[in-house]
Amino acid sequence: GDKPIIEVIIDEFRHFGVKDFYVTLNYKAEMVEAYFNSLERDYNLTFVREDRFLGTAGSLRLLADKLTGPFILSNCDTLVKANYGKVLAFHEDQNSWITILSALRHYEIPYGVLHYGPGGEVSDLIEKPECTFTINTGCYILDARCLELIPDGHYDMPDLIRTVLARDSKTLTYPVNESDYIDIGQWEEYRRTLKHFDMLS
Repeated sequence: GDKPIIEVIIDEFRHFGVKDFYVTLNYKAEMVEAYFNSLERDYNLTFVREDRFLGTAGSLRLLADKLTGPFILSNCDTLVKANYGKVLAFHEDQNSWITILSALRHYEIPYGVLHYGPGGEVSDLIEKPECTFTINTGCYILDARCLELIPDGHYDMPDLIRTVLARDSKTLTYPVNESDYIDIGQWEEYRRTLKHFDMLS
């Protein structure tokens, strides 16, 4: 429509009283900054430029002196409908280092799937099996303690999650309904998003 996805995500957080936003930028940074600088806003927006691509977690190091408590992190390519007040309360009550918002995804394999053993002997054939997975939505609550674990250079969120898990520091998931998660980074999901917003307007 008439808004970029990042602004739609910010609007969603604004419903829950979020007033301060940090946007780490690299690719097309000037375009993003120019767009937001042209808006009248009722929230604080700080841009942080990467001097090189740092990955989905590496740029958080640049915010180490700005963030002191739990904060929400979005990859800004997914829409996640959740009560962020409840998610934050859950994160804090459990003293979690990372809380990963998750969603169920249901897939149907469009083929017959073979089960077989040594020598290729078939033991079963399952026609078009259906599988359900709990997937990472790309939206998180992080404790500022995590920032100390991020090394200089390129570093992605899966790396940070594995680092926190290796320390036996608490990492939790907070599931949302399948219908409350849309990944616009996938073309079919993007089409579904457009239909979703058409129905709302």
